[in-house]
Amino acid sequence: MKPNFSFRQRWTSWHTYLARRMGWRYLSPPLGQIDFGDLRRVEPLEWEPARSDDQLVERYYVEQFFRREAPNVKGHVLHIGHEHYTPATESHLKMITALPFIDDAELLKYLAITEDNKYDTLILERVLHLVYDIDTVMHHAHRVLTAGGVLLATVPGTCYAARRAIEPLSYWRLTRVSLQKIVEEKFPSRRTKIEMWGNVIVAMAHLHRVEIQQLTQQELDYRDEHYPLILTLTAEKGVGLH
Repeated sequence: MKPNFSFRQRWTSWHTYLARRMGWRYLSPPLGQIDFGDLRRVEPLEWEPARSDDQLVERYYVEQFFRREAPNVKGHVLHIGHEHYTPATESHLKMITALPFIDDAELLKYLAITEDNKYDTLILERVLHLVYDIDTVMHHAHRVLTAGGVLLATVPGTCYAARRAIEPLSYWRLTRVSLQKIVEEKFPSRRTKIEMWGNVIVAMAHLHRVEIQQLTQQELDYRDEHYPLILTLTAEKGVGLH
């Protein structure tokens, strides 16, 4: 006996089939026919982050970025931010100073007493959105870099507010436009590169705090600048600039 599908079910199936045959990739299903499944809820699937930092979706893009930019990590390096990133694995590095981010006051205090032209590479990993006075941070970032030195930074594009006491509170949600405006105050636009990583399903997985294993490689690698999970910055200090 054939299943007794309702007209609405038959229409939904035919609509999906026709859209695929006609190549209408972005054609929405009929009103009220989207099956959200486990995602039809007003609270995230997981309140707590993934059990391991390596299982976080955002971590995938951060590591992709730093792996690609490894040739630009040179000389005397100052790394501020996430404690799990270890540029010391790069054998060509001379000296590494790694500092955890505590709060923006401590960060500004350290940068303010750092001498000019001290570091060849400055890494700010998931830091800028946690600092209220970003302009001052960028001023010091430019000042402490040597001529030709490189600033590498990552910031979230899609994120949730901190829920636990140990999580630092963020001040900003940065976009490509706002980040570019902030950076160009010190670093010439021709020497900066801002990229956006992620897409809508990746952002949704991040908000639900699901582990990266729930996504396919194709889903992870697809980039949609309208739904970035993280933004990355590469900025070079010009020669002869102080």
